[in-house]
Amino acid sequence: MNTRFSMRWLLAVLVALLAIFNVECQAEGVGPAAKYTVGVYYFPGWRIAPPLFHNDPWTKIKNFPEREPAIGWYVDGDPTVTDWQNTKMASAGINLVVYDWYWLPKLGVELDHAVESFRKLPNKRGVRYALLWANHSGAPSSEQEFVDIVQYWVKHYFTDTAYYRVEGRPVVVIFAPIQLDTAAKAFGKSSSDLLREANEIAITAGLPGIEFVAATQAVADRADTFLPDAGYRALTAYNYQNAPTSTDGKQRESHSYAELTAGYRESWEWILAHSPIPYWLPVTSGWDKRAWGGSDDPAHDASVSTPASFRQHLLEAKQTLDANGRKTASTVIICCWNEYGEGSYIEPTKKSGEAYIDAVRDVFKK
Repeated sequence: MNTRFSMRWLLAVLVALLAIFNVECQAEGVGPAAKYTVGVYYFPGWRIAPPLFHNDPWTKIKNFPEREPAIGWYVDGDPTVTDWQNTKMASAGINLVVYDWYWLPKLGVELDHAVESFRKLPNKRGVRYALLWANHSGAPSSEQEFVDIVQYWVKHYFTDTAYYRVEGRPVVVIFAPIQLDTAAKAFGKSSSDLLREANEIAITAGLPGIEFVAATQAVADRADTFLPDAGYRALTAYNYQNAPTSTDGKQRESHSYAELTAGYRESWEWILAHSPIPYWLPVTSGWDKRAWGGSDDPAHDASVSTPASFRQHLLEAKQTLDANGRKTASTVIICCWNEYGEGSYIEPTKKSGEAYIDAVRDVFKK
């Protein structure tokens, strides 16, 4: 047999298979692998949705007209809005959207309109999705309720090909892992017991387990021992609030975006130096909670970025990822797409246009 012909034939087959793989991935909305996983948190709070929102949540935000989304004061979960958001995310190289997810005792799932709208998109343009369980709403109140929650995830989300996985394990970020442990102890369990039970449920359903990721501060005996020992497979954060630790060891909330991002770098360095499990690097577009009534320290609400300072923060994050590829799993998560009440958003607005998502694209996609 002609060796040169055989090699050409084999190469042609491999190219064809790769093309088919990419087409199939795009059809499923998951896309081929990227160098970085660039995630963004999504707050699904922009529509009237009793019992959590009896009035229009945009009302308070309208006092800050510079925060108006480019698409207008939208109804969260509207298919047209979701498609527009997905287009903008994909264009910026964002390949993971993590939806804040709520379960209320005796009521079940709430505020799932945005994630359900995303799930229905026929083309997700290479963006996958996952859940951040906002477990500071009173659940689980019992072991059975926790089982109900996990079974809901398994049946409703984890069979979706667009759901984000690590080594086959569907990802769930736990917003308040210490609160989960406290809740578990109220009914005679620990968070370690609950995570073990959740993994058993997933394995029974044919999955290799669940990739639980704990949101955490850079706190000794927590990020370095308690959370890894409890069964979490990675760490991250929703956001951080502090300026860097002062020379006398004291901490306070940031009074500028420069202080806030310096505090982030301090947290990155400590966790990367002390955690035995991967750390998905959190980044922030800023903090200004005046629309929700303001921070306890009013000066903290001056922690506002510009597109240029946000881009610099992303560059520092990228450098950290590149220097710690295995420790970070080359993953960054941005807070946030649309936390307008907290002044943390990169969604295109009428004031800034696409400047913030352009910064994401410039740093991570090129």
